[in-house]
Amino acid sequence: MLLLIAAAFFDVAWAANVLAPNISACNEPIGLPYAEKNYRCCAPVPSYVPRLFRPVAPSVGDNIRVRRTSHSADEKYASDLARAYSLMKELPPEDPRSFVQQANIHCAYCNSVYSQMNSSERFQAHHSWLFFPFHRWYLYFHERILANLLGDDTFSLTFWNYDHPNSTNIPWLYSAALSPYPDLCTAIRDASIDHPNSTAALDYGSDTGARPRDIQLSENENAIEGHGYLLCGSE
Repeated sequence: MLLLIAAAFFDVAWAANVLAPNISACNEPIGLPYAEKNYRCCAPVPSYVPRLFRPVAPSVGDNIRVRRTSHSADEKYASDLARAYSLMKELPPEDPRSFVQQANIHCAYCNSVYSQMNSSERFQAHHSWLFFPFHRWYLYFHERILANLLGDDTFSLTFWNYDHPNSTNIPWLYSAALSPYPDLCTAIRDASIDHPNSTAALDYGSDTGARPRDIQLSENENAIEGHGYLLCGSE
């Protein structure tokens, strides 16, 4: 049996059964970032029967979305991405495509606002085998919303190719020190890890100080191994 071990610092979970969330009851979110206020982020209870979504396989002649690395993104891509997020933030908060609702979706399923059905256990996608499928689904629709707002079916999100030795710093378009687009970066990030010549601290915390590159790379590898790894075994 393939077990997915998803760990966040000292919180470890495995591929045990996870019950569906009880969306009829909403709780306060747990573990929001320090800069955010607690708020109720549960989705409204739908008045219709949810429709099963099945991705359509591409056909010959369809536009193919090419996913590039964040570090290789050019000025035009960064400008398009910033415009997409600007348009998303301009949508009314109640619009399901809005930036507020996109944040609420992640909050609802990743900050334990729902209990599992017929259980007192909270539903938390990060602490179960659902981590990868949930975020793949989430990013799929998030990307499609951005593309729709831009009117460009070929638009795609970038990915951080952290394994490349020249890509261990925060990508320029998301760096407050380099990016001219405030919709893509945050001013609250510690300047010591947001510098273009700094190795990003994947284990960043309140006590994370500046470290030599070789030490930080080693700590990053430990953080990656600690946050998620696969164990193969048999029942």
